[in-house]
Amino acid sequence: MVDENGTNNVTDSESMEVDWNDVIQRCSKNERKAQGELYALLAPKMYGVALRYAANQKNADKILQDSFIYIFKNIKTLELTSENITAEIKNIICNKAIHFYKKWTEKKFLKVPSIIDRSDQKEETASVAIKKSSLQFVQALSETNRLIYNAIAIDKYSDNEIAKHFRITEFMVEKFINEAQQELSGKVKEVIEEDFE
Repeated sequence: MVDENGTNNVTDSESMEVDWNDVIQRCSKNERKAQGELYALLAPKMYGVALRYAANQKNADKILQDSFIYIFKNIKTLELTSENITAEIKNIICNKAIHFYKKWTEKKFLKVPSIIDRSDQKEETASVAIKKSSLQFVQALSETNRLIYNAIAIDKYSDNEIAKHFRITEFMVEKFINEAQQELSGKVKEVIEEDFE
């Protein structure tokens, strides 16, 4: 399962015991049980990926749902294997997230969410607090900066791949990455100044 921070709680040993080729084959026959198995095994980890790209949990849920609908409709043509299933589905989630925000920003201008909501903080470990804050910082980036930052800094796409995907130059990709890094630095500085005032 995934916790509220998008952390995957499914162990590698659990996923290693799965006969992925069998699950994939049964999914290609539209077997609901197999689709449920695939979703239960991969959705928690992939939710963390969607959450990094999304401005909020509602959008992450939508991205994840759209991705799995796409996967189940197109599983026969996706060429999934036990060796590549996690990487391929992660790529689908990333692409669906980028397309989600392309469509979304065409419809309306989005507000940047607040950085940290301190109103109902519970006691938590420093590690969990840092993960939450980091995710909130990334989610608070402007739309284009967040998408490009996630794709390059976290998911390790090349500048060239992102430039082709967004139909922009590599120079513009670098510009967006620099803007994202400046936004993140500014947000961290604001929080630090608030905490020490």
